[in-house]
Amino acid sequence: MSRCCRSTQAHLLQCARGLIQGDRATQRGAFKAFKGQAASTAHELGGKRLGILGFGRIAREIAWLCVAFGMDVAAFSPSLDADEAYESGVLFAESPQSLFARSTHVVLSCPLNEGTRNLVGRELIEAMPAEECGRHLVNVARGGVAVEADIAACLAEGSLTSYATDVFAEEPCVASPLFGLEGFSATPHIGAATREAQDAVSLMVVDRVMDELAGD
Repeated sequence: MSRCCRSTQAHLLQCARGLIQGDRATQRGAFKAFKGQAASTAHELGGKRLGILGFGRIAREIAWLCVAFGMDVAAFSPSLDADEAYESGVLFAESPQSLFARSTHVVLSCPLNEGTRNLVGRELIEAMPAEECGRHLVNVARGGVAVEADIAACLAEGSLTSYATDVFAEEPCVASPLFGLEGFSATPHIGAATREAQDAVSLMVVDRVMDELAGD
């Protein structure tokens, strides 16, 4: 299983339980207040509807893991058809709009290209169902896929419950309209940054060099 897949699951759990906010509240002495808040706002991933925008290798691993968590998973990708989706154990969404319209949680796992740049903004977010668990968005793709100004506005207005991201439109990101907003959490593009991953990449580079030297 890829490191990015594990990172995605961590972000989904953060959206569901508000672990970062709980840590901050505990350290500033708001233990009881946050505990009471969590009882009414935190939720479980099981039984929720996940949409995955993009369905490459990492997205397929995300789907497999989220199905194990008891989520109802659907996916959209221009290269995905209904038969392949069925074989992969997910529901087929015909468009980004239909994917967002049925999903309480959405993971962005698509490449950044002219078709996906600034694809996810207010229109898609507000198409998500307004259910008790709220609306949750996780971006492990590229920052440019999401319109950060729209996401910030939706968080501030309450039409988006949480946004967890590992990527930004401009990196390194030192200032953003998202910073300080309730429901926002971020990591600095570290989805694959583990000791084990760095070892694996080093070995992969060596293998490629050896293949090149061998004429393969």
